[in-house]
Amino acid sequence: NDVPSDVPSDVPSGFPSDVRSVFPSDVPSDKPSTSQAPTVNTPAPVPNTPAPSSSCKNPNRDKLKITVLTDSRASDTSFKVKMVNPNNKFRKIVWKENDFEDNTLHELSKCLNKNRCYRVIMLDSYGDGICCSEGNGYYDIKWKGIDVRHPENFDDGYKQVSRKFGKCRGNF
Repeated sequence: NDVPSDVPSDVPSGFPSDVRSVFPSDVPSDKPSTSQAPTVNTPAPVPNTPAPSSSCKNPNRDKLKITVLTDSRASDTSFKVKMVNPNNKFRKIVWKENDFEDNTLHELSKCLNKNRCYRVIMLDSYGDGICCSEGNGYYDIKWKGIDVRHPENFDDGYKQVSRKFGKCRGNF
């Protein structure tokens, strides 16, 4: 007999009832339920956002950040940051790194004179790039927190050169 009852039962009927039951029903009730528990206002969770990266202490300098995920041949990987000279040639090396560990994310930063023009040269001495024959390596360049354009994937060859950034004359 599958008819709503006026008394509690230990067997669910499958029909809504005005009588409380200790067993849940698969059928929704016609009346909204109310809780006797007090309402607690819980603040929404705050996302765990990292603190903004610190800027350079010297006001005449801006931050260059280079992130490199190396492949399994990190000893082949290096980069140079070159500054333009008065003849508009990138000759002077202002920063270089070549001591990387295999398959590791490296985040490096340096404060450079903001009134100069720069370019990053990523190098792979073996000539296969940092992606994809020996792992899924990549690199990313940010000047003052803004992406510096460079070729998409360093998947072959000995070097890749970024666009100019900083205070530069001429075309980018």
